[in-house]
Amino acid sequence: MLAKIKDQVNALQHADEEPQGTASFENGQAADEPAIDPSRPVYSAIIRKLNVLKPMRLDVMDNSAAHAGHAGSRGLGDESHFAVSVVSEAFEGLSIVQRHRVIYTLLNEEMSSGHIHALQIEAKTPFQV
Repeated sequence: MLAKIKDQVNALQHADEEPQGTASFENGQAADEPAIDPSRPVYSAIIRKLNVLKPMRLDVMDNSAAHAGHAGSRGLGDESHFAVSVVSEAFEGLSIVQRHRVIYTLLNEEMSSGHIHALQIEAKTPFQV
């Protein structure tokens, strides 16, 4: 099953190589916040990578400031704790665990390198919202 999810993620990643450019949007209505911010590379990478899911809604919140200084975040820099909320048709037919695996697979580089210390995930289908 995990191999199937990885294949689906790979197909999504190659379907549209251009980042769509918003940090928070709903039904194509862009928010005021820019997606790519050179001073926030992890935040920008999360947005760029989750956009391959072609989300109807994507919210990425950087909660790092609220966790600054605790034992698990020391030495990680300014970006370490995030919450994402994604609404996408790509989650149709997947369990919650499988949806989280898709997101972890997309963010594998940031997770395995230790750039992300904590990630809160809400992953829903359009029908669920």
